[in-house]
Amino acid sequence: MEGDPLTDVLTLASARCVRIGTLKAGGTWALKFPPPQKIKLTAVVKGTCWVPVDGERALRLETGDVFVVPAERSYVLASDLKASQIDGLALFTRATDNVATVGWQSLLRHRRTRVFGS
Repeated sequence: MEGDPLTDVLTLASARCVRIGTLKAGGTWALKFPPPQKIKLTAVVKGTCWVPVDGERALRLETGDVFVVPAERSYVLASDLKASQIDGLALFTRATDNVATVGWQSLLRHRRTRVFGS
C-alpha cells in the first residue's frame, strides 16, 4: 500500500517525533508560541481554533484539520483572535503528562477544543 503524500514527505525528510503534547482548551483563550526550531505538525482532535502564523492571515481550523508550522515562524493558537495572548511554551512547560489546559473552568461549561501536536 502506498503512503499518503504527507507520510511520503516525512519519510523522505527522515522526520521523527521530538515531543508530543495535548492542549485542552475552552472559553476564550490565545496562546503565542515562538518559532519551533523544527517543523511543527499539529492536529485539531476536537473543536475549532484560529491559527495565525507570522506574516500570514489567520486560518480557522476544525476537528480533523492538520497544520504544519515552518521552523522559523512564530504562531498563535486561539479561540478568539482578540483574546489576550499568553505564553504557550510556558503553559506546556508546566503541563502534567504533556497535557496543557487553558480556560479549564470553561471546559466544564462550554465546548472544548482539543489539539494534539508533536
